[in-house]
Amino acid sequence: MNNSELIPGVVPNEAPRLNYAKVEGDERKLDYEGGVRGAIDTYSIQDRSFRNGKEETIQGAVRLLSGYDVDPLFLEVPERNLFALAVSDAWLSINSITEKKKLLDILKLVSTGVTEDNRFSTLSGRVRVMSEHGIARGTMFDPEYATRNPQDKIQVQKQAGNTHSEYFFLLQKYIEENKDETQTEKVRSLLTDWGEDAKMTAVRKKLKVTREKERPFTVLVLNKNAQQMLDDVGYISLYISSDTSFTLVFNHDWEQVDSLEHEYAHSQSDGLNRWYQHLLFRGINEALTENATSIPKTYPIQRDVLNQILNIHPEYEHLMYEAYIGDNESRRLLFAKLIEDYGLEGFLVLARAAPIDNPKMSGEIGQAVYIEPKEAANLFIKNAQQG
Repeated sequence: MNNSELIPGVVPNEAPRLNYAKVEGDERKLDYEGGVRGAIDTYSIQDRSFRNGKEETIQGAVRLLSGYDVDPLFLEVPERNLFALAVSDAWLSINSITEKKKLLDILKLVSTGVTEDNRFSTLSGRVRVMSEHGIARGTMFDPEYATRNPQDKIQVQKQAGNTHSEYFFLLQKYIEENKDETQTEKVRSLLTDWGEDAKMTAVRKKLKVTREKERPFTVLVLNKNAQQMLDDVGYISLYISSDTSFTLVFNHDWEQVDSLEHEYAHSQSDGLNRWYQHLLFRGINEALTENATSIPKTYPIQRDVLNQILNIHPEYEHLMYEAYIGDNESRRLLFAKLIEDYGLEGFLVLARAAPIDNPKMSGEIGQAVYIEPKEAANLFIKNAQQG
């Protein structure tokens, strides 16, 4: 994708603006429009939530989806269509080329999923790779990497490779080579204790976890201290999940830097974060996770954003935690309420509030879409003051 293709359909040699005429020949135009209009109904979005007018924002979303040749499978999930609207709303409201490119990276993240042939891939016919702008094409994510012919793979690997997959391959090898069976058994006994003074009692109460409904998980403790693990893999504790398993991984110093409750909370939730690598809503997701512990300590800036919102809207907390543990209707109501109070801008800002990013994990694509948590907090505070 060369520079002229970064923003398909824009007018060349000008600051990027959408050329609506180019969508007229797209036979999927009505499908795209139906999808984004459906999102407006699903989330009960009022006209005042659009910064540039409802119809202009709809047509902007249609143009962006058409420009990226998005598969109609995208339209089956209302939240994807909501992101298309939010990206269009932001695109039409700013002049910065850099920021417009970041908005398109968000659209690319949301345009991933399971295709008709049951592969995880991009749903865009134009996007083969994702990359932070200013970095060589292909250094972040290539959903087609595993399906190319061997010669092509070699060439791609010389240029970039699939950073995210490579990281997880190395992480799994690192864990396998550094297990501490004694400490693993000690931590496992703490996390599976259901006694009166059990260490996980506070989290279980917050997330409504019962013995019968507790989600299964595996525990591993490594023979590395916190600093070694941070230097080696970018975290002092972490979890690895798949469709069939959930593994909590801790360092040898877990008693000194105690993250047992935090990782356990992750194991008992679907999380608020979504889309490619679960990069969107990650900041607020980590804040919710830490706030579920008995004595919240980590992610202070992210929790400040959350607490600022809850100070203004205490009624959000119930919806947030119901959505966090997997209730889809609460997730819909949360976003509907957020958009009612802060417009599409508030929705997108909350999605972009940065966690503590680990470039080793995200391949630095997170840096292309995140905004500083303080910037997010300022939006909610400013709106509350004006209200």
